[in-house]
Amino acid sequence: MVRSSRPAKTHGLGIRDQPKTRDPRFFGSGDTKQDKRIFSDDYKFLETARRREIDTLGAELETIKQELGEDVIDDPEYQRKTKLRTKLYNAQKESEYATLEKKVKQRFINKELKRVSKGKKAYYVKNKHLKKAIEEEKMRKLKKEGRLKKYKERKRHQQERKDDKMTVFTRVNKNERRKKPDFKGKKRYDK
Repeated sequence: MVRSSRPAKTHGLGIRDQPKTRDPRFFGSGDTKQDKRIFSDDYKFLETARRREIDTLGAELETIKQELGEDVIDDPEYQRKTKLRTKLYNAQKESEYATLEKKVKQRFINKELKRVSKGKKAYYVKNKHLKKAIEEEKMRKLKKEGRLKKYKERKRHQQERKDDKMTVFTRVNKNERRKKPDFKGKKRYDK
């Protein structure tokens, strides 16, 4: 009996070759608009599952926090779940930002296509204008959801903290410190 390192051929023996299924998330072959739309519709359940997982992790973290009290910082399970929740939340925010960016870019492209079709010169949008449009769209969405005030308050607080970090401290006496601002006494967020 002779053995081969290759498997026997099945072609023509009545065994039908099954096409291998491929997950489109890992292959860039479906680059058309229709493929992307179909993909987003087919895999929309992953978004809801991710949101659900973030919520359940938040609830679990709250129960752990109530059980352990102040010792929660040293608990490895709490740290692991916190990192996982942060990772999932950041991934969700990145995907939301990417879809918003695509939407705004497409709006600019459509506007320019209309202008070019009328015979005007093409204008390629600069990144700063694109970012500004994305920020405006984000603000519009937050206002619609009623979360704009909280968002602006958080951003203002972050800017204050940045300003405080930039503030230089000088010694007046051995026991005193006096703030010496870098930016001529004006705070950046006061415009």
